[in-house]
Amino acid sequence: MCIHIDAMFFYSRNRLTCLPSAMCQLPLEILLLSNNKLKQLPTEIGFCKTLIELDVSCNVLINLPPQLGQLSSLKCLNAQNNLLIELPLGK
Repeated sequence: MCIHIDAMFFYSRNRLTCLPSAMCQLPLEILLLSNNKLKQLPTEIGFCKTLIELDVSCNVLINLPPQLGQLSSLKCLNAQNNLLIELPLGK
C-alpha cells in the first residue's frame, strides 16, 4: 500500500529492499518505511531537509548513514527492531 498525502510518504509492509535515492529529492516531512526489508538507507537521505519524522523500524538495517545528522528538522527517528551494530558518530 502506498499513500502520498502532501508531504507524507507511507510505504510500510511492502518488502522494499532499497529506498531509491530520487525519493530524497521530494519535500517530505514524514517518511514511513517500517516492516520492509531495507538493508541500508541512501546517503542522499541527508538532502531531506524538511523531514520531521522517519520510521525505518522492523527492517534489516545494520547501520545508519552519517548524513542523518544533516537533518536539522528531524524530530522523530524510529529505528527499532533492526540489526544495527553501530550508530553514526556526531560531528
